[in-house]
Formats: sequence, structure tokens, C-alpha cells
Amino acid sequence: MPTPAEFSYHTSLPQRGIIRRKAVINSAARLVGLLLVKKFDHISTLMRDELEWLRIDERIRFKLSILVLCLNNNAPPHLVDIW
Repeated sequence: MPTPAEFSYHTSLPQRGIIRRKAVINSAARLVGLLLVKKFDHISTLMRDELEWLRIDERIRFKLSILVLCLNNNAPPHLVDIW
């Protein structure tokens, strides 16, 4: 698993932006899973197991993969309409 600094280098995104997005997603997961987790439980297990959300680095890779598929005309029609 790359650190935020390594990942931001490879995707040419500012590290501060990735950290902010991660904080927003974690806060949203805590809000959604309010009844499922205790205050000091790890939010990543809730996101992965209960909510089935991707981590921020996985989410960026997924979106980039979809974009590349659409640009190469290999994507299904419902994804082409999004881009």
C-alpha cells in the first residue's frame, strides 16, 4: 500500500488534497455508520466490510481506469454516457 505521498506523486495530485478527501470520506463513513461502530473503532473496516466503499487510493485508480476505458472505446454504454 503506497503512502499518501507516494500515491500523490504517481497520480500527480497534491498530497494535501488526497488527505483532505480521505478525511471527508472517513467523516461521511462515520456519519453513515453511526449505529454500527463505536467512537474509537477503526473506520476502514466499516468502510470495507459494511459499506463496501473503496479507500481513496483505490477510488482514484478505479476512476482513472474507467476514464481510460472510455477513451479507448472499450467501456460499456452506461459508462460512456457518464464521461
